[in-house]
Amino acid sequence: MVLVRPGSHLTLADLARGQEAEILAVEAADPAYARKLLVLGLVPGVTVRVLHRWPVHVVQAGRTTLALDGQLARRVSVRLLMR
Repeated sequence: MVLVRPGSHLTLADLARGQEAEILAVEAADPAYARKLLVLGLVPGVTVRVLHRWPVHVVQAGRTTLALDGQLARRVSVRLLMR
């Protein structure tokens, strides 16, 4: 499990298997890359659940399952949901 301090910055890469989080922001320097992520459903406000962390980060966002490499997972800022 991830130990979270109030106000700490978390990304998808920080989450453990089974944890859920709300996407706060997606950082991408290239506008085309940012649009691709948005089309895939990685948008602020969406809840994601971590299914796997190795060899890639696999997350579920609604009915969509996505595999993200570590670099991309570190670009998605999240807020951990305590359920």
